[in-house]
Amino acid sequence: MRRINLVLFQLGGRGLGLLNYRNRDISGEEAFIRHALSSADAPVVFDVGANEGQWSSYAMSVNPTAKIFAFEPHPQTYARLVSKLPNVRAFNLGLGERQGPLMLHDYAEGSGSSHASFVDGVIENVHGRKAATLQVEVTTLDEIASAEGVDEINLLKIDVEGMELAVLRGAQRLLERGAVKRIQFEFNEMNILSRTLFADFHALLAPRYHLHRLLPHGWLDIDRYNPWTHEQFVFQNIVAELRPGAA
Repeated sequence: MRRINLVLFQLGGRGLGLLNYRNRDISGEEAFIRHALSSADAPVVFDVGANEGQWSSYAMSVNPTAKIFAFEPHPQTYARLVSKLPNVRAFNLGLGERQGPLMLHDYAEGSGSSHASFVDGVIENVHGRKAATLQVEVTTLDEIASAEGVDEINLLKIDVEGMELAVLRGAQRLLERGAVKRIQFEFNEMNILSRTLFADFHALLAPRYHLHRLLPHGWLDIDRYNPWTHEQFVFQNIVAELRPGAA
């Protein structure tokens, strides 16, 4: 029964929101973005790991009044982002746990990819290609929000190839006062290389946020931590919504 059990295991995983990466509809992102932004009045949106602005572009199509702050540390990718979305407030910066320079890893051939990561090993160990590095500047969400006069973030999206927890730790002041209403972030095999457990995200967010895993057209409640169902190091989109009264 091994083969049948393996097929059932894989199908069950997809039914629980794992490995649904083919497009934004299957991943559940489109439904969640509409839920978060469609009825909001001029919502403030932070797109961390914006790449060329694909996610930001869809968010703007859902709510044209959205004020989007997009962060992309790779200079080549940042240039493409600015050319494609000139109305977005774009920053050639990475976001992390502290300010300062950091080494960004990308393909040696084909630099400026969507797989660029601050985590050493993502390019060579996960994607099986030769890596090259470049130094970029990193700041924190707390610092950039303060500098830009942002008091509240309606939706924070984080897709930074394994460094999502560092971004959230750099937003400690914002999180503590409930200034971030909704968060969407990826959890996947890159978190093995960054030595990040889902338990770390749960400990940081669960006291103030309801946690869910996105499904194609909904979301699965994962508030109560369970290593068997939570520590799955494959593609998944996690969302956190501020609990009532947590602000």
